[in-house]
Amino acid sequence: IHMRAGAKLHPQIDISFQPKVIGKGESIDLGNLLVGYRKSSIRVQGKVSAQLQDGGKEIPDAHIRIFGKVDVGSQYKGEMLKGSYQIDVRSDKDGMYEAILPPGTYQFEVIPPAQSDRARALIVPLQQPFLSDRTLDIGLSPKRRIVGAICEKGVDGDCLKRLPYAQVQAVWRSALENKGGIRSSQAIPTALFRTQVSGKDGWYELALDPGFYDFVYIP
Repeated sequence: IHMRAGAKLHPQIDISFQPKVIGKGESIDLGNLLVGYRKSSIRVQGKVSAQLQDGGKEIPDAHIRIFGKVDVGSQYKGEMLKGSYQIDVRSDKDGMYEAILPPGTYQFEVIPPAQSDRARALIVPLQQPFLSDRTLDIGLSPKRRIVGAICEKGVDGDCLKRLPYAQVQAVWRSALENKGGIRSSQAIPTALFRTQVSGKDGWYELALDPGFYDFVYIP
């Protein structure tokens, strides 16, 4: 990629570029990227809270990762070049967040504080792309409570006796679809897991984000 002297790229824009499609000696002019970005920035703001049916209480210090695709302001053979853009913000004490973005198509990954009873979520807004200022409030659903006992299995599949102090691992496999948006395994690592040790009576309890899990029991 050849750039005009003195031109600068915005440090948070990553341009996806495949050298194999460019003929030898050809160049792409990206010199107008910085000016185009500054002139067309938009503001996205909103509130992170529990879902309304759960009281709608604000969630401070939630981590919001906004990522997506943007036009970088230059063309190659008549096609607008696309770049990747990402920004990380946090909600304030009132649950409010704000981000300045270039126009584009975005997804929002929201991770509540570790001590929160709310589940993390990936939101794909239905109205795309983002071309002007917008308010996007985000309601988080509760984590799911899983309760069970670890048993020594009998011949007929019944529980002969409960096993104390056994380890239970819930390993993330895939996500669930969500009304008003989409949950996707792209935002939540497949290695995500929770571990719990059963009590002396063999019972255990886990709080998990909605999704599909594989359970591993280690006596």
